[in-house]
Amino acid sequence: MIRSLFATFAALLLLPAAAGAQNLLANPNFDTDVLSWQIADGLTLAFIDNDGFTAPGAAEVTGVVVMPPFPPATGIGQCVDLTGVDRTRTLEVSGAVKPIGYTPFQALAVVVYFDDTACLGNNLSDVQLTGFALQDQWSVLGGALGTLPLDANSASVALILGPASTSPTLETRFDEVFFGFDPDSIFADGYEGGNTTPWTNTVP
Repeated sequence: MIRSLFATFAALLLLPAAAGAQNLLANPNFDTDVLSWQIADGLTLAFIDNDGFTAPGAAEVTGVVVMPPFPPATGIGQCVDLTGVDRTRTLEVSGAVKPIGYTPFQALAVVVYFDDTACLGNNLSDVQLTGFALQDQWSVLGGALGTLPLDANSASVALILGPASTSPTLETRFDEVFFGFDPDSIFADGYEGGNTTPWTNTVP
């Protein structure tokens, strides 16, 4: 039931963004604003310049979404057009979250794949990575997703927390969200697409 809630919540975050070189998200660091990001109805999104994860800027979401019989949730997300994105490399998703005054019962990085380019078509599949977040501290969620489904043309990428409270003044901060290919990888291919061409059994 909780899985259904968070997949539904992520699917509600439907603002398309252009793909970048490594991080496919637009405005992932909230340096000066919260443009390109979306929240569910009932929440408020604002930019703050004094409490980022590693730099001053961050996004602050106020409020909680209640969709009975599901538990309450809050979060932030963005729809990514996957046109032209490599289907053979492993994707990763991550992001920093800071619950203000509460510890959530669940914290997730969620990616929902769609068959159209605007996250409005058929829901093909979703990946939910569970993490932990502590009250008044920055915590990082996420991990490896695997390769893109061949028929996926967009993805709704969201960081979602499950607070026990339903207070409309509850605050949660988000920063440095990543969805793309690991920029620190030193290998040309990790076999995800069945390709062993860059590899050899000869020791240099």
